[in-house]
Amino acid sequence: MVTCPISPFRSLASANIQNNTATFFILAQNSRFDNFKAASVEQSITKQSERLAKRTQVYIPHLDFPEVTGFWAVWTLFSRIHSLTPSEWYIFLESDSHINGDILFDYLQHLNPREKYFVGHGLRDENPVIIHHFYGYDSPDEEQFLFPDSACGFVLSRGLLDDLAKSLGSSSNPVLSLFSIDAKHEVALYIFIQSNVRLLSSPHLFCPTRGSDCAIFFELLILFIGHVKTRWPPLQTYRAASTPTDRAAQVTRGCAGYTNTFTYQFRE
Repeated sequence: MVTCPISPFRSLASANIQNNTATFFILAQNSRFDNFKAASVEQSITKQSERLAKRTQVYIPHLDFPEVTGFWAVWTLFSRIHSLTPSEWYIFLESDSHINGDILFDYLQHLNPREKYFVGHGLRDENPVIIHHFYGYDSPDEEQFLFPDSACGFVLSRGLLDDLAKSLGSSSNPVLSLFSIDAKHEVALYIFIQSNVRLLSSPHLFCPTRGSDCAIFFELLILFIGHVKTRWPPLQTYRAASTPTDRAAQVTRGCAGYTNTFTYQFRE
């Protein structure tokens, strides 16, 4: 677990009684590589929030909430999330997701966070799927059950989280938390059963590929170059060949006197 604050806003949370505009949760694997990718996403969110004068917090669940068993199921985090400094919006994304803060916050300001909103890029089963227990695939088109593509990001409103919190028990119950096959489908089904709220699909905003109109989009990290000095020994070196179509970005984070410096490249 990282022992220093991941976001500069985090250390102020207990002293600040104002609500946040948004709280972000970067869903990642507990690995060195994913930790670095999540750190990059976190830094991007923080910088954009500062530029837009938005009050935000960013969490990486497997680092920040180690007491929650089964964080990967998402709904197991809801009780813990509800105990945080209140936010108008709760935004979930992955370590290969990226935000366009201008578009995202502009979209959210037109919605009422006190109402129950669940927004993202909707997926559906076109054929029977056993891991989804065949749920909803044969419903009429207008009633087809949609679940979010978490790589494109999805959003819950404060009103929805408050409603879900009423029915939540302990988020760390291992019997409930560990039985998860497809978290995307299960969190959507949980929200539907508990709050009767269906996913509002906005694929033009929550995108599987980069686009100028996207609020959150997925872009796969395919190459990794550089060296890393971290609090997790030993020193590691990763190398990969670059191509003319690759775009490099460098992220530097300071933590208790240590510096994580790594360069990664995306395909254009």
